[in-house]
Amino acid sequence: MSIRVLPVGTALPGPPVATATLARHLGLAAEPARRLGDTLGIRSRHLCRDLDGGPPHATLADLATTAAGQAMAEAGVTCGEIGGVVMSTATPDSLMPATVNLVADRLGIDHVPSYQIQAGATGALQAIGVAAQMVSTGRRHTVLVLAGDVSTKQLEIPAASGAASERSALDAASFGDAAAAVVVTTLDRPGAYLLQRLVMRRGTAGLPPGYTADWHGVAERGSPGPVVAYDRDIIAEAVPKLAGDLLGDLLDGVGWRCADLARLLPPQLPGGLAGITARHLAVAADRCDSVVEEIGHAANSLPLFQLAHAYRRSGPGDPVAGVAVDPSDWSAAGVALQRI
Repeated sequence: MSIRVLPVGTALPGPPVATATLARHLGLAAEPARRLGDTLGIRSRHLCRDLDGGPPHATLADLATTAAGQAMAEAGVTCGEIGGVVMSTATPDSLMPATVNLVADRLGIDHVPSYQIQAGATGALQAIGVAAQMVSTGRRHTVLVLAGDVSTKQLEIPAASGAASERSALDAASFGDAAAAVVVTTLDRPGAYLLQRLVMRRGTAGLPPGYTADWHGVAERGSPGPVVAYDRDIIAEAVPKLAGDLLGDLLDGVGWRCADLARLLPPQLPGGLAGITARHLAVAADRCDSVVEEIGHAANSLPLFQLAHAYRRSGPGDPVAGVAVDPSDWSAAGVALQRI
């Protein structure tokens, strides 16, 4: 059965926040601020909260609803044609109700199955995999896939009067908030990607997590240690190999070579790590669709933002492959697509 992935809808909250602006707000001196920019390789990100405090001006449900509306409009699909909704996120708006159902309710999608996947960087590809399984049964032909995160609620962004350490500034400046959506369908629609192969793997046994994020309930607030911890050294060592192994397996399964790829969606990581990984995958930089420089590490939504970027730079018949690695549990996922 031919399964198609239709064009992407995206949503970013508010104007971009430059790294230099964030560094000033964090109270960094000129030299630490310069090092921050050099280390990150991130020019800007979008945030759901103002740096000067106050309530958030957007939620994950807000962003996902906007992205879903765009994706459905691009695909020419109405709410009545949606046979299911799948969402991946590491930062839902609340434990209950599930954010996927808040979005479905706002869109007017009712009486269909809905699933919310708790995942990191590989979540969007996992969600596409679930949607592909749903439409492959023939019981429903179109499923809406959502992916996004509002990570700033997990990060300490102090006022300028209380200067941050370089380490906490690095964590705070790495992330951005965003959501994206695609429609997965068996309907014959022009301008789509044909899903050729999807590969997902469990993590590497014995390797400590490169990224952790604690979910503090009321009883745990004030517990010691950072809410978010990011080990760049382990990630720099592990991700290129994991991504390379998975990409080789993915391409072997469809009979492609790296040289055949029109576009590659590399693992999206802060700083120069994305570039290191792309070089390890032996794909030319001008064929890699990296968006982390513009929107920061926006976790679940990043593979779909990459896909939107690749769509604008590919044409009929072009092969596209994407690889994602989640450093929290070292799970990896890859997708092979071809423009129709």
